[in-house]
Amino acid sequence: MELRYEGLLVSECKLLGETHNDDVYAAHPNGILVGRDRWLILYATRGMDGWDSDRSAIYQLRRDAPDGPVIKEGMLSAGIYDWDPLGDGNLCFKQHGHPTGFGVPKGALIHGKPAPHANLFVVKWRVVGMAIDPETRRIFGDDVLDRATQDVEWMQIRLNEAEDDIEVVAPPASMRQKGYESGSQYRTEAKDATWMNATFVQAVPFSDDCTEWADCNHFSPQGAAAFRYLYNPQRHLYEWVETGPYLFESSEGRCMFEASLARWRDKWIVGARIFDRGCAQGMAWLRTDNPFAPGGTIVVTDTPASTAPRCAYTCSDGVLRLFTGDPTASPYGDNANPLYCWDIDPDNNFAATNRQVIFDLREAGILAGQPKLDMCKLLTPQGNSQTIVYRVAPRFPIPVGAAVDPAHAWSELDQRKDFNTGFMPEEKQLFGIYHSKLVYSQEVASPWQFL
Repeated sequence: MELRYEGLLVSECKLLGETHNDDVYAAHPNGILVGRDRWLILYATRGMDGWDSDRSAIYQLRRDAPDGPVIKEGMLSAGIYDWDPLGDGNLCFKQHGHPTGFGVPKGALIHGKPAPHANLFVVKWRVVGMAIDPETRRIFGDDVLDRATQDVEWMQIRLNEAEDDIEVVAPPASMRQKGYESGSQYRTEAKDATWMNATFVQAVPFSDDCTEWADCNHFSPQGAAAFRYLYNPQRHLYEWVETGPYLFESSEGRCMFEASLARWRDKWIVGARIFDRGCAQGMAWLRTDNPFAPGGTIVVTDTPASTAPRCAYTCSDGVLRLFTGDPTASPYGDNANPLYCWDIDPDNNFAATNRQVIFDLREAGILAGQPKLDMCKLLTPQGNSQTIVYRVAPRFPIPVGAAVDPAHAWSELDQRKDFNTGFMPEEKQLFGIYHSKLVYSQEVASPWQFL
């Protein structure tokens, strides 16, 4: 396998209020195949103020390939300034982050026959309420709002008959497990959970006929748990029907979260980021026969020791790979530059080998706002390659009247209220979604077959 850099995929969202003129750029990428030659690219927009200022959930429908021509760009769910999630009249900003999707593409065959649940897709994202400064209209984090509003929303969609846009089958709503739609334990049977967050990676088929799918959301403060989704033919909708046990043991101040679920040979692999008393550490790996049952082998590794998000996938050549940054490997001592890819060997205590650079911001001359590389996702194979998508994001906000100065430290800035971006138009063009490809020595089998 070799890595091939392909360039900028999405820079500017073209929708009203989400453009570079609004100091907004494209971030949090993902994507799925939705038809024989139709790809749905998912992303969240983000403000250029250097923190988690996520805004809206967006889609692009593309033809022929993930980087093919854009047929349609549209809104899945918009960030709004008049959200009243607690019903007390205190309005906040509704923020959306890291959308993912799953489903069987339109026209796909299962065991050689047309799939009745083809062309039905789940798209989900995290939401949280952000406080609004009454003078500047800037949004900023608030601990009370965060604990009260952190949640996951989902919607169900299909490709329209003309295959030039999507149609809504079920509108956006809070994601709830079947049987736990109301009451004090409204999220799940995980009764000690306070809030949940969505996984960064796509769900994977859990059954041979793809009527069942699974992924790993995570709960605060306990960490990751597997979710199972089941297609209901009577409703023609997917339902969240099961939540597994917490997959890693958590203790005070320490948990494993932001987990990836992957099928590897005849086992299930879960890779999770370790968070210990405010500091990100290495990786926790679980190898199990069934992520919905207790048990399995847990291995903790030091590599990579990063504060950056990390995502793990079983690639089309059968190799488990991890995508993230690592300050111990970076020539700059940086958590989020360069962006790396490792081969992971579950048979050898999850040893990380064959580290390769996906992209290096400094070598590319992208320096404005001390940018970072993260949120690297792997898409469905096509021919002899798989596309990986990732974001280039400004890391630091710029104080009002100040030039872009890499000497500014995060702790010296009031990132919440007293700033403007200060970026020139040519600098704004550098922030967005980039892509590379994993290129294999021969064509790999697609997970989907069509007539």
